[in-house]
Amino acid sequence: MVEPQGPKFWLWEKSIDIGVYGENLLTTYRSNNYRSFSGTSASAPLLTGAIGLLYSIPCNGLVIFQKLIP
Repeated sequence: MVEPQGPKFWLWEKSIDIGVYGENLLTTYRSNNYRSFSGTSASAPLLTGAIGLLYSIPCNGLVIFQKLIP
């Protein structure tokens, strides 16, 4: 269940650049089972994939941004 005020691991900022879901994500588990888990460890792979997709798009603005703020 999603809490109205956000999860306990939520980091509040003035704006959101990229948002990823981090609650009750399914993952593989022992004996050919699945289970859900939550937190920044659950959302980090999703964010990493989104950033990887951004870097795969030919965009001069993103290249300049990367060099200025690595």
